[in-house]
Amino acid sequence: MTRKDPADDGYTLGQGRVVSVHRRATPSDATIAKPAVEHIEIGPWGVQGDYHAGRWTVHGSGKKRPNHRMVTIVSAELIAWIARQIGIQLRPGDLGENIHVVGLGDLTRMRPDDRLVFASGVVLRITGQNQPCRKLDGYHPALKTLLRNRRGVLAVVERTGRIRPGMSVLWQRGRGQPDG
Repeated sequence: MTRKDPADDGYTLGQGRVVSVHRRATPSDATIAKPAVEHIEIGPWGVQGDYHAGRWTVHGSGKKRPNHRMVTIVSAELIAWIARQIGIQLRPGDLGENIHVVGLGDLTRMRPDDRLVFASGVVLRITGQNQPCRKLDGYHPALKTLLRNRRGVLAVVERTGRIRPGMSVLWQRGRGQPDG
């Protein structure tokens, strides 16, 4: 008897590839960029060794809240769009992402509860669009406004493992959501 993989909900919308992976151990006041690494380990609370990993997050209010941004994903298509719009050339990692992908579009059509399923078995559940922050002003004064609701996506971990460049990734519609 074969069992259906719980990550496979039958609503695959696209297939892409990991271009690069990134992490930064501590936040920087000077830059949002994260350096590229050979691979990342996805633990239960995010990218191991990255400052956004953790079960909880504390923001300006000082209140501890569940972390909905354990992993960030940005696409090559978004970087190309930025270059066309305002003429600046950003590199993978410059927007603070952990995973830079190609082949899935600019990620603006991804919805909360959609999943990214990587060839290694890692499954990430999308929690929403990543909103731009003030650190983007260092690249271009219009970038923060340009990237409202399109700076890539945030995700939490459903299945742990390793992600490396060149790996394939499937975009699947979240359970119970109609396509379109």
